[in-house]
Amino acid sequence: MAGIDGTSKMSAPLKFGEVHPRTLLFGLGASKAHDTFRKEIAWREFYADVLFHNPNTIDGYRDWETDRKSTRLNSSHEFVSRMPSSA
Repeated sequence: MAGIDGTSKMSAPLKFGEVHPRTLLFGLGASKAHDTFRKEIAWREFYADVLFHNPNTIDGYRDWETDRKSTRLNSSHEFVSRMPSSA
C-alpha cells in the first residue's frame, strides 16, 4: 500500500540496502510524528536483525529456554553451541 498518504515509501529501499536507516533519521526533529517514525525504524531494524541471526523465527516464536540450554559461554565470554555439529 505504498500509495497511502503518511507512509514513507522507504520499505523497499531499506530492505535492499539502497538507503541506510541513519540517513532517514538524520534530519528528524523533536515532533511527535518524527519520534514515532524513529521508533518504527528502530523496531524494523531490530526485527530484521533477529531474523538475520535466527531465520527459524520467521514462522514460529523463539524458544529462549531451549537456546539457553543449548549454549554456553567459553572462556572469552563468547557463545558456543552445546549441540553436536552436523558436519
